[in-house]
Amino acid sequence: MWLIEAADATGHPVVIVDGWGTRGFETGYDPHVVVTHHTAGPSTGDMPSLGIITNGRSDLPGPLSNYAVGRSGTIYVVASGKSNNAGVGEWAGFDSNYDTVGIEPENTGSEAWPAVQIDALQRLEAEILRRLGEPASMLCGHKEWATPPGRKTDPHTINMTTRRAAVAALLEDDMPTVEEIHAYLQANPLTVKKVTDEVTLFADAANKAGIRNTVWRDAVQGAEEVGSMKPLLRNVNTRTEGLVDFMAATEATLAEILEAVQAIDNSDNAALLDGITNANIHLVAIRTALGSADI
Repeated sequence: MWLIEAADATGHPVVIVDGWGTRGFETGYDPHVVVTHHTAGPSTGDMPSLGIITNGRSDLPGPLSNYAVGRSGTIYVVASGKSNNAGVGEWAGFDSNYDTVGIEPENTGSEAWPAVQIDALQRLEAEILRRLGEPASMLCGHKEWATPPGRKTDPHTINMTTRRAAVAALLEDDMPTVEEIHAYLQANPLTVKKVTDEVTLFADAANKAGIRNTVWRDAVQGAEEVGSMKPLLRNVNTRTEGLVDFMAATEATLAEILEAVQAIDNSDNAALLDGITNANIHLVAIRTALGSADI
């Protein structure tokens, strides 16, 4: 699995716990949710709870988490498979340890969180979600997962709504540079005959360039949707107010995407970002208008 890769990507020290690659292995493990805890362990030492997390307790077999995060910000990779971390509860329709990646940062449950530990923790959360292909909304605290509500308090004092916003920002911070995209397009030149051709080529170039930023992804998805729907929509009765708005927004989106493609050829980073941002705004308008359209 990619657990070591995710830990390394945080920039914090990483310790690989012996046996991590087979620990917790069970058929059916397919994680979608990241669950963050606290250990409620001893008050001294970097990661004094590591043994329990790795091997379990008398009442619960290990591993008890996939990762541990020490007070120093050191990340411990414990288990590649299912961990008995989440227990009874649910998040976003998932309700099993088979659905989760667990993280146990060392904390007594009442002590202040060191800044370096918080940084390591939220960067790890983001890197795991990136590799799962999930948004920040698929991060939860154990206190949010557990039922009945109030049964768990971990991670203590961390506002998970604020945390998800911080993790979302980290997930957004992976835009390829214009130079990288330009290099791809130089190797795969755009041969544009009409706007709809540019839409298709832009989407293909963006996907092959490995673009993961959600604004880009929405623009690409919108481009593909618009490219395939426009001929059909031309044949639809346009007297419906919502559909008229939809068509206007569609035209605006195509223009913005065309402008963005041209900006790539000019290596104009500001224009490129503006074009894609505006395209995303128009895509929201398109989806809103489509919802009210009588098609």
